[in-house]
Amino acid sequence: DVYVPLKKYASAHEVNAIKIYQFCGPLHFANVEYFKKGLTYRTKISVNEVVEKRRKQLKAQNRRNDELKNTSKICGKFQRMRTFSRESPQLPVEEDLPTHIIIDCGMFSYIDTTGVTALKTTVQEYESIGIKTFLASCAAHVVKMLEKDGFYKEVPPHHVYITIHDAVHHAMEEQKGVFEQFVAIDGMGGQEVNHSDEAIKQEPLEYPLNMDLNQE
Repeated sequence: DVYVPLKKYASAHEVNAIKIYQFCGPLHFANVEYFKKGLTYRTKISVNEVVEKRRKQLKAQNRRNDELKNTSKICGKFQRMRTFSRESPQLPVEEDLPTHIIIDCGMFSYIDTTGVTALKTTVQEYESIGIKTFLASCAAHVVKMLEKDGFYKEVPPHHVYITIHDAVHHAMEEQKGVFEQFVAIDGMGGQEVNHSDEAIKQEPLEYPLNMDLNQE
């Protein structure tokens, strides 16, 4: 598959619940913050904001639960149910987050220990809010640095893929598995983003072209 900018190719379509971020240039101590800010800006996902929002929602829910318990002691079961249905407001619906983020490392001209650490913490931080992060198209020198600096000691190898297509395919398989598990339990009968723009997935060719054409 070919991955291209959404604004440049009107006939292309989005990959559902998957965002792909391409960072062009070296990833080292001097620009890791630029990398992180770009990732947050282009994916529109701030880990800190999501965590804070969930904390507030949990606090509000706990407060409502306490109020319901106090009501039940006075009014009994029937009154408790009626109070809940009429007076207890619903919690805000959770924002629609992607299931996966794929970082296209194909344009990393250089990476140092700080850059490896940034990738590692990025994977772990997004994992903490339920988003899996994959690395794709890592050149030989990037793979070497990942191994040298102990990346795989804290991040499982299945988070790194040879091509973007492989990463997208695996992400879609995981999405399918989660859906099938949900159906089984309940009995119910990527958008690609680069360093400069949002992007989408083009029609498949005979052979997957695992290259990103989304540079301005």
